[in-house]
Parts: sequence; C-alpha cells; structure tokens
Amino acid sequence: MKKRSLSEWSEEIDAQEASGETQQEWCAARNININTYRDRKSTIKAQAKKEASKETPSESMGWMTVNVAKASSQSSKMPQVKIGSFIILPEADFCETTFIRICKALKTLC
Repeated sequence: MKKRSLSEWSEEIDAQEASGETQQEWCAARNININTYRDRKSTIKAQAKKEASKETPSESMGWMTVNVAKASSQSSKMPQVKIGSFIILPEADFCETTFIRICKALKTLC
C-alpha cells in the first residue's frame, strides 16, 4: 500500500466526498483501510480547525463560537458567529431581534 502525505490524503478525502459513495464503498474499491482513512480525515479536520482558530480570535459560548473579525471598510469590529457548520456575518446595521432568532433556530438544528 502506498504511503500518502496529509496533502494527498486531503485530496483523497475530497474525492471520496465528491464521489457520492460511502466511505466504506470508496475505500473498498481502492483497497484503502477504512480505519486509516477515518484517522487521516480526523487528523486533517483537526489541523484545519487549529489553523482557523489561529487566524481569528474567538470566544466560546458553549453551543456557539463568536469570532471577532475586522470589517474591511470600517475600523469597528463586527462579530462572526459560528454555530455548527453555519457562519453568520451580520451587517453593521443588523436587527438584534432577528439575529437572536436566527441563533436560536440554528441552535436547535445543530
């Protein structure tokens, strides 16, 4: 079996996800150990999450993470809220009530 770099594993994982096949089907067709595949996928996701957290300071609030990102055209800081796989980037004039409702709805979905 070929030894792959994390970069090569990342390409393999992207190909599997785009294929529509399950992980088991995809790995069996390519003679890849499913446990090795899952381990590499977990490693790559953890590495990406670690790198993303270095880019933007964040504050964990239990069920969501709030990242503070500078708006390109303003000197003030705008919140970036991540709930599960969703990221909310409100505009400067956002409606607080609507924003809270969206966060509560996403909390129930995630």
